[in-house]
This record gives sequence, C-alpha cells and structure tokens, in this order.
Amino acid sequence: MRVTHFQRKPRPLGNFSIESYFKTIRALAPDDIKIKLCEAPVYSNGLLDRIKIIFHAIQHQSEINHITGDIHFVTPFLRKGKRILTIHDCGQLHRSKGIKKAILKFFWFTWPCRSADIITVNSEFTKRDLLNFVSVPPDKIKVIYIFVPDVFKRFDKPFNAIKPRILQIGTAPNKNLVNTIPALEDIDCTFVIVGNPTDAIRELLYKHKVEHEIIDRALTENELYEEYKKCDIISFISDFEGFGMPIVEGQIVGRPVITSYNASMPEVAADGACKVDGYNPIEIKNGFKRIIDHADQRNALIEIGYKNSKRFSAEMVTEKYFTLYRIIK
Repeated sequence: MRVTHFQRKPRPLGNFSIESYFKTIRALAPDDIKIKLCEAPVYSNGLLDRIKIIFHAIQHQSEINHITGDIHFVTPFLRKGKRILTIHDCGQLHRSKGIKKAILKFFWFTWPCRSADIITVNSEFTKRDLLNFVSVPPDKIKVIYIFVPDVFKRFDKPFNAIKPRILQIGTAPNKNLVNTIPALEDIDCTFVIVGNPTDAIRELLYKHKVEHEIIDRALTENELYEEYKKCDIISFISDFEGFGMPIVEGQIVGRPVITSYNASMPEVAADGACKVDGYNPIEIKNGFKRIIDHADQRNALIEIGYKNSKRFSAEMVTEKYFTLYRIIK
C-alpha cells in the first residue's frame, strides 16, 4: 500500500519533534507499506501560502493520506484516498480568542476532524481536550503515544548535589518559565535553557539571580542527547502539553524529572517524576529541593521513571501506525 506523509515546512529554529518522529516511522516501515514524504513548499503563513500548500498537497495524494500535524487545513481537500489526521494538542485553541479563535477552530480543527477518516492523538488527555472542541464520534480518535528517538539511552553519572545542572527544554509561554525561574532563586544551580527566551524571560533570570546558560540554536538529536547526559535534573513544569517528550527523554537517560500536574504530564510521567503545582513557585522550589537534598527519593524517581519510559519505544508505537494503515485501507 502507498502512504503519503504530509508535513509542514520546518522552520530553521523551530521544534523539529514532529519531523524527526515521522522520519523514524518512515524508516521502520515494513515492505508492504511504502511511505513517501510531501513537505509543504512554503511556511504556513497567511492565506496565499496556505493555498499553495493545499494545491501542492492535492498533487501528492496516495491510497492513504496522513497529515502529520500543524497543517491540518489540507485534510478536507485530499479526496483520492483515506485520510488520517494527527493532532498533537489543542493549545492554540486555549490561547486564542474572538474571531481568530473561530477561524482557527473551524479550519484547523472542526472541518479537518469531520473530513478525516481517523484522527490520531498522542495522549488520552489530548483526546478528551479535542472532544471538548469538536463533535466527532470518540471511537474515531485513536491514542498513539510518541516514542523516544533511539539516540536517547541510559547514561548514569554522579549527581551534583552541590550545584546541579538543571535542563529546561523550550521557552514558549506554555513552558511556564515565569513560575519556574522565581522558584530557582537562592538555589545554587546552573539553569540551562534550550530555546530562545524573550527579553522578559531574560530579565526574570537576572532579577532572581539565577545562574544560567542559553542554547538559542537548533540542536540535532545527538547534540540534545549530550545536554541530557551533562545535566542532573530535567525541568519541564509546563502548564499545557499534548504529550511532553522531555519527560520521557529525561526518564530514559536516567535523570530525575520535575513536572506539573497539568494537562498530559501526569499521564506521561506516571509515578516517575516529582509533580508540583506549576502555578506555585514555592511548591516548585520545594520540589527542586526534594530532588537535590534527598538521594533516596531522587534515585527512586530515576528508576521508576526509567521503567515508565519503556512504554514509549519506537517499535511499539510505529507498529500501531502500521496496523492503522492496514486497517483503514
């Protein structure tokens, strides 16, 4: 059978998780499933560029057309085969208001979801969240978790309790740095941020005297893995995530993870992370201190987290997509 993966045009300093994720799926495809990539010719900016993306997609249809995220709006126009739509989260709907939200909801969610034969999401949380916005049969939505790239492996190292290196992946508003940074005041650490913080976030770092490093360039998977290996703690105290890949990446490398009770984080982390109220800097601070000061609790989190990460192997997840392709045909 022939499958086309429809993918956004990746931005130079963007988040490449969607692209690398589906690249691995294509690489592991069995002989009976032939998957080709159709990358959007332009960035998804404005009406004219999106019309170009739609016409380009129409020209590359297969028996099975899988829209892998972000460019949901092409789904209704692909009518030559079965349509699978992957939705990674509904964060844009939560952050939008007024006419912008109405347009976004209809063209990125309502119309595409009604047009798709099957919708996949990456957590039970995202499924529930999506059903709050669109009216489709619940059994049309399949939960298929995200897997950790093979490059991430267990790497044990002594924990630096004197001055831990705390790794933060991402700087978008939902990453909740406005509450995480104040919590680190008076904690002797190096806060390593992968992303490009706003001026306001940079000012917050200096205001609260948090020693920090900023890596404001796109990292390869191997470079990112090196940052995980060097760090002592993974900080991912987001207020909204459809999944939360850094939680699992940290668990598989063997690092203690601190995260929030919000959205998908408890589902993904299970019992293998220190969970805190992400809106309470004092509770966040206490969470960091528990990890730093209590070796027994820290080591227990590491081992439970490592076991939990096994739920997200590439073989298990990709086979669910391949089964889906065979069933929908």
